[in-house]
Order: sequence, then structure tokens, then C-alpha cells
Amino acid sequence: MDYRKLAIDELRNIEQLRAAEKVCRDRLAELNAELHSIKIPSPQTDPVKGGGNKVEERWLNLIASKTDEERRLKSIQRRLRRFNTAWAVLSERDQAVLTEFYITGGKTPAERIATKEHCDVRTAYRWRDEAIICFARAFFGEVVA
Repeated sequence: MDYRKLAIDELRNIEQLRAAEKVCRDRLAELNAELHSIKIPSPQTDPVKGGGNKVEERWLNLIASKTDEERRLKSIQRRLRRFNTAWAVLSERDQAVLTEFYITGGKTPAERIATKEHCDVRTAYRWRDEAIICFARAFFGEVVA
């Protein structure tokens, strides 16, 4: 298996993953607020199919939603932690090259790097290939299996 393609996918999706973490945190805060706002069910509430009442049903649904959201947030945080650990291992040049090619994107990242670093476009592509190998090794533990 070639982990370079998986590494490229991780790089391209990192901004969406960071946004997803913020959304999960906001959703958890919203669910917590809803849970705290539910009033204790009184004996006059209308029964629901299944033997409970509407307030209990809503309360149980909120608890299930909160548990699911917490699980998703932990999964996202684990992925971000792995990414940040692998990213910290890279040199500044490798980080800049990978950012330019995969995170920022655009039509001519190699030309932008070549202009900024005063090198040839082929050198920028070679640096990209080396940086991907370094990132894949740091993120997955190997490059090609």
C-alpha cells in the first residue's frame, strides 16, 4: 500500500477537520444547554407509545445525541493530534512546500515556491515528493508497504 496518497488526502482535508472540531464543540454546548433546560417530568404528561412520556423521550434522545457527538469529537481530536505530531517532525521548508501544494492549493504552487525560494520548478516538485515521503513516514510509520 502506498501511504503517500493517504498522506495527501490528510493534508487536503486538514482544514475541514479543524472546522469539524469547532462544529462538534458548538453542537455539544448546544446539547448540554438543552439537557439542562429540560424540566423534570410530572405525572400529568401524556404517555408516549412504549410506556414513557414525551419529556422522557426527548431527554433520552438528547442523551443519545450527546454521546454520539462526544464520540465524533474524540475521533476528530485523535486525527488532529496525529496530524499535528507528524507535522511537527517536518522541517520548515517541508511544511511550507506541503502547505503550498496541498493545504493552500491553487493553480501554480510549484511556480510560487520556485519564485519564493529562488529555485527551479523541478526542484519545487522534488521537494514536494521528499516532503510527502517524510510526512507519510511520520504519520503512518511507513511510506510503501
